[in-house]
Amino acid sequence: MSREAQVRFWESAALRCAALLDYIFPTVRKAGGPAAVYVDTLVEQHNRGRQIIDYVMGITAKNAILPVEAPHLAEMLDHFELMYANHAAREDTIVFPAWKAALGPHAVDEMGDKFEEIEKQQFGGDGFDQAVKQIGEIEQNLGV
Repeated sequence: MSREAQVRFWESAALRCAALLDYIFPTVRKAGGPAAVYVDTLVEQHNRGRQIIDYVMGITAKNAILPVEAPHLAEMLDHFELMYANHAAREDTIVFPAWKAALGPHAVDEMGDKFEEIEKQQFGGDGFDQAVKQIGEIEQNLGV
């Protein structure tokens, strides 16, 4: 994956995190209930994920990883994957349904429009279509 593609990918991830931190988590926290107890942990995981991403981007910026760096990089990627799997599962099955219930269908549609507008301002065009194209390019480069 090119350095430019890496940067675009992580910028889009940062935008999604910002939407969670700015809009979704505060609504869930304010609504209370069982989902609210997960918000602080998820915020901590977002922060830790950002640290790991910054580390990976820094170590891969030179396009060559020293043999002495490889084990720590692999460990960081393993930690990120484990944390992300648990994190995404909680968001998808607990937090997002609670957020939608707290807002109601009309407000959820309005927020979807708001997120799309933010995405267009940030990336120009349809971020979903760009992500699908980017994933296709990554798969092609990897031969998958």
